[in-house]
Amino acid sequence: MSSETAGQRLFRHRGLVFCALALLALANAGPRSDLVVPGLLLVLLGCALRCWSFTHLGPQGRTRDPGPPRERVTSGPYRLFSHPVYLGNVVIAGGLLLCASPPVGLAAALLVVVLAAYFLLGRREGRQLGSVQRLHAGSRMTLAGVARSERSTWLQLALFGVCVALRYGIGG
Repeated sequence: MSSETAGQRLFRHRGLVFCALALLALANAGPRSDLVVPGLLLVLLGCALRCWSFTHLGPQGRTRDPGPPRERVTSGPYRLFSHPVYLGNVVIAGGLLLCASPPVGLAAALLVVVLAAYFLLGRREGRQLGSVQRLHAGSRMTLAGVARSERSTWLQLALFGVCVALRYGIGG
Protein backbone atom coordinates (compact mmCIF):
# COMPACT_ATOMS: atom_id res chain seq x y z
CA MET A 1 0.00 0.00 0.00
CA SER A 2 1.37 3.41 -0.96
CA SER A 3 1.99 6.10 1.64
CA GLU A 4 1.49 8.74 -1.05
CA THR A 5 -1.11 11.36 -0.04
CA ALA A 6 -3.96 12.58 -2.22
CA GLY A 7 -2.09 15.86 -2.67
CA GLN A 8 1.02 14.02 -3.88
CA ARG A 9 -1.02 11.90 -6.30
CA LEU A 10 -2.77 15.02 -7.60
CA PHE A 11 0.60 16.74 -8.01
CA ARG A 12 1.99 13.79 -9.94
CA HIS A 13 -1.04 13.53 -12.25
CA ARG A 14 -2.10 17.19 -12.41
CA GLY A 15 -1.44 17.44 -16.15
CA LEU A 16 -3.86 14.63 -16.93
CA VAL A 17 -6.47 15.92 -14.48
CA PHE A 18 -6.47 19.45 -15.86
CA CYS A 19 -6.33 18.18 -19.46
CA ALA A 20 -9.47 16.12 -18.80
CA LEU A 21 -11.22 19.17 -17.33
CA ALA A 22 -10.25 21.28 -20.37
CA LEU A 23 -11.51 18.59 -22.74
CA LEU A 24 -14.80 18.45 -20.83
CA ALA A 25 -15.14 22.23 -21.20
CA LEU A 26 -14.34 22.02 -24.91
CA ALA A 27 -16.71 19.13 -25.54
CA ASN A 28 -19.51 21.25 -24.10
CA ALA A 29 -18.34 24.58 -25.51
CA GLY A 30 -20.87 27.16 -26.56
CA PRO A 31 -18.50 30.02 -27.38
CA ARG A 32 -19.83 33.56 -27.11
CA SER A 33 -18.10 36.33 -29.01
CA ASP A 34 -18.63 38.80 -26.15
CA LEU A 35 -16.57 36.62 -23.79
CA VAL A 36 -13.57 35.92 -26.03
CA VAL A 37 -11.68 39.15 -25.35
CA PRO A 38 -12.16 39.06 -21.54
CA GLY A 39 -11.23 35.36 -21.60
CA LEU A 40 -8.08 36.00 -23.61
CA LEU A 41 -7.11 38.87 -21.31
CA LEU A 42 -7.39 36.52 -18.32
CA VAL A 43 -5.29 33.90 -20.12
CA LEU A 44 -2.63 36.51 -20.87
CA LEU A 45 -2.69 37.80 -17.28
CA GLY A 46 -2.33 34.25 -15.93
CA CYS A 47 0.53 33.50 -18.35
CA ALA A 48 2.28 36.74 -17.36
CA LEU A 49 1.99 35.82 -13.67
CA ARG A 50 3.37 32.33 -14.39
CA CYS A 51 6.32 33.78 -16.35
CA TRP A 52 7.09 36.33 -13.64
CA SER A 53 6.89 33.56 -11.04
CA PHE A 54 9.24 31.25 -12.93
CA THR A 55 11.83 34.00 -13.43
CA HIS A 56 12.14 33.98 -9.62
CA LEU A 57 11.44 30.30 -8.99
CA GLY A 58 13.86 29.06 -11.61
CA PRO A 59 14.19 25.48 -12.78
CA GLN A 60 13.25 24.06 -9.37
CA GLY A 61 9.63 24.87 -10.22
CA ARG A 62 9.64 22.60 -13.28
CA THR A 63 9.49 19.23 -11.60
CA ARG A 64 7.37 16.13 -11.41
CA ASP A 65 8.89 15.24 -8.04
CA PRO A 66 6.35 15.92 -5.29
CA GLY A 67 9.14 16.04 -2.70
CA PRO A 68 9.97 19.18 -0.70
CA PRO A 69 12.05 21.89 -2.38
CA ARG A 70 15.56 22.69 -1.16
CA GLU A 71 14.91 26.41 -0.78
CA ARG A 72 12.02 28.84 -0.44
CA VAL A 73 11.73 31.73 -2.90
CA THR A 74 10.89 35.09 -1.32
CA SER A 75 11.28 37.51 -4.23
CA GLY A 76 9.05 38.82 -7.01
CA PRO A 77 5.47 37.54 -6.87
CA TYR A 78 6.41 35.30 -3.94
CA ARG A 79 6.49 38.44 -1.78
CA LEU A 80 2.78 38.88 -2.56
CA PHE A 81 1.39 35.36 -2.96
CA SER A 82 2.31 32.00 -1.46
CA HIS A 83 1.69 30.14 -4.72
CA PRO A 84 1.71 32.57 -7.68
CA VAL A 85 2.14 29.80 -10.27
CA TYR A 86 -1.02 28.13 -8.98
CA LEU A 87 -2.81 31.49 -8.93
CA GLY A 88 -1.74 32.06 -12.54
CA ASN A 89 -3.08 28.63 -13.45
CA VAL A 90 -6.46 29.42 -11.85
CA VAL A 91 -6.62 32.73 -13.76
CA ILE A 92 -5.76 30.88 -17.01
CA ALA A 93 -8.48 28.29 -16.27
CA GLY A 94 -11.01 31.08 -15.74
CA GLY A 95 -10.00 32.67 -19.04
CA LEU A 96 -10.22 29.39 -20.89
CA LEU A 97 -13.66 28.75 -19.42
CA LEU A 98 -14.79 32.18 -20.61
CA CYS A 99 -13.45 31.47 -24.10
CA ALA A 100 -15.08 28.03 -24.30
CA SER A 101 -18.28 29.17 -22.54
CA PRO A 102 -19.69 25.78 -21.61
CA PRO A 103 -23.11 25.85 -19.90
CA VAL A 104 -22.99 27.99 -16.75
CA GLY A 105 -23.53 25.07 -14.35
CA LEU A 106 -20.74 23.05 -15.92
CA ALA A 107 -18.42 26.09 -16.01
CA ALA A 108 -19.10 26.75 -12.32
CA ALA A 109 -18.51 23.07 -11.44
CA LEU A 110 -15.25 22.99 -13.43
CA LEU A 111 -14.05 26.19 -11.77
CA VAL A 112 -14.86 24.77 -8.33
CA VAL A 113 -12.90 21.60 -9.17
CA VAL A 114 -9.92 23.68 -10.37
CA LEU A 115 -10.03 25.85 -7.23
CA ALA A 116 -10.29 22.79 -4.97
CA ALA A 117 -7.42 21.06 -6.76
CA TYR A 118 -5.13 24.08 -6.46
CA PHE A 119 -6.17 24.51 -2.84
CA LEU A 120 -5.05 20.91 -2.19
CA LEU A 121 -1.83 21.42 -4.14
CA GLY A 122 -1.11 24.68 -2.30
CA ARG A 123 -1.80 23.11 1.08
CA ARG A 124 0.52 20.18 0.28
CA GLU A 125 3.26 22.53 -0.84
CA GLY A 126 2.72 24.85 2.12
CA ARG A 127 3.30 21.96 4.53
CA GLN A 128 6.50 21.07 2.69
CA LEU A 129 7.75 24.67 2.70
CA GLY A 130 7.24 24.92 6.44
CA SER A 131 10.36 22.83 6.97
CA VAL A 132 12.53 24.64 4.41
CA GLN A 133 15.03 26.94 6.11
CA ARG A 134 17.09 28.12 3.13
CA LEU A 135 15.60 31.24 1.54
CA HIS A 136 16.28 32.43 -1.98
CA ALA A 137 15.81 36.03 -3.07
CA GLY A 138 16.63 36.98 -6.63
CA SER A 139 16.03 36.03 -10.21
CA ARG A 140 17.49 32.74 -11.44
CA MET A 141 15.93 32.35 -14.87
CA THR A 142 15.67 34.70 -17.83
CA LEU A 143 12.40 35.18 -19.69
CA ALA A 144 13.93 33.26 -22.61
CA GLY A 145 14.66 30.40 -20.23
CA VAL A 146 11.10 30.54 -18.92
CA ALA A 147 9.74 30.51 -22.48
CA ARG A 148 11.80 27.39 -23.23
CA SER A 149 10.76 25.63 -20.03
CA GLU A 150 7.09 26.45 -20.65
CA ARG A 151 6.93 24.79 -24.09
CA SER A 152 4.26 22.34 -22.96
CA THR A 153 2.16 25.20 -21.57
CA TRP A 154 2.37 27.13 -24.85
CA LEU A 155 1.48 23.99 -26.79
CA GLN A 156 -1.54 23.30 -24.59
CA LEU A 157 -2.75 26.89 -24.89
CA ALA A 158 -2.28 26.82 -28.68
CA LEU A 159 -4.24 23.57 -28.97
CA PHE A 160 -7.01 24.99 -26.80
CA GLY A 161 -7.06 28.11 -28.98
CA VAL A 162 -7.33 26.01 -32.14
CA CYS A 163 -10.21 24.04 -30.64
CA VAL A 164 -12.06 27.23 -29.61
CA ALA A 165 -11.40 28.73 -33.06
CA LEU A 166 -12.83 25.62 -34.70
CA ARG A 167 -15.92 25.83 -32.48
CA TYR A 168 -16.33 29.50 -33.46
CA GLY A 169 -15.77 28.70 -37.13
CA ILE A 170 -12.84 31.16 -37.24
CA GLY A 171 -10.74 30.77 -40.36
CA GLY A 172 -13.25 28.51 -42.08
